[in-house]
Amino acid sequence: CMKGYVLLTVLSLLIVLTEPLSALPDKPAPPAAETPTENTADTKDTATFRVKNEKTGEILTLSEEDFLVAVVSCEMAPSSPVEALKAQTVAAYTYYCKQRAASPDGVFSNVPETLFTVGTEKGMRERFGDQYDKWHTLLTETVRAVKGQKLLYNGEPITACYHAISAGLTEKAADVWGGDYPYLQPVDSSGDLAAEGYETTVTVAPDKLTAALLTLESDFKADGDPAAWFQNADTTKSGFVKTVAVGNKTFTGGKLRTALGLRSACFTVQYKDGSFVFTVHGYGHNVGMSQTGAKYMANAGADYTEILAHYYPGTTLQ
Repeated sequence: CMKGYVLLTVLSLLIVLTEPLSALPDKPAPPAAETPTENTADTKDTATFRVKNEKTGEILTLSEEDFLVAVVSCEMAPSSPVEALKAQTVAAYTYYCKQRAASPDGVFSNVPETLFTVGTEKGMRERFGDQYDKWHTLLTETVRAVKGQKLLYNGEPITACYHAISAGLTEKAADVWGGDYPYLQPVDSSGDLAAEGYETTVTVAPDKLTAALLTLESDFKADGDPAAWFQNADTTKSGFVKTVAVGNKTFTGGKLRTALGLRSACFTVQYKDGSFVFTVHGYGHNVGMSQTGAKYMANAGADYTEILAHYYPGTTLQ
């Protein structure tokens, strides 16, 4: 249980990593993934991807190569290790082939919002400036090196979730979404612990907290000493908050994360100087491949096949 704070154990590790420069999944998350989908055979393995911009209704049709260059440019900085970029490409291709196959007309919209802005040629030219030719060429060559490769489990493309920064141990999908995926289990990602952005803090005044939680539960109420508002936290093996009692209600860590604008559901909270101070570890849902962890592994000498095998155990690369 807890009084005024959620107790989580965090390991420390002295590792020097460069700052992630991605367009930040979960962010999102990743596209790949706030909600996994059921296994679906990839029956629409065409030469194009058709993606819908939910804001404008526009349907963008891109070749597989152009689509992957755009997506990878949104998900991971082109200055990242090439093997990490390859791993990201394969994960994205697997995920979106599955999305395409699951759609009756092959059109899907579960992509980073940035795909329609910074992921376009104009957006990349503005973002990369005089380095555009260099980075676009590198991304194109990376995509071509692994284009067509997918991760399979029992012969079908997997739900290849990924996220920006893990909490040091990735999450079991069942603990986040309820459905169990044999290849989305906790794996070590301790290389993330010293990454810039691994730990963030969010300070929330009691009245702001109340207002945020009222959007989740209209009859939410918390009286008395704010230091005792948070009680009985249940955490996962990876340290994420599954549920926690706040006042007269019990909330999932995921809902609190969304309502309070936290980077992840791996947090502690302490009442200090009249406000709640949330200390948050990681960035994203923590399921599947950590993009920061992939970079760490690549810098340590792993190739993309080793990275993918580590984060998606039991899968095969085809």
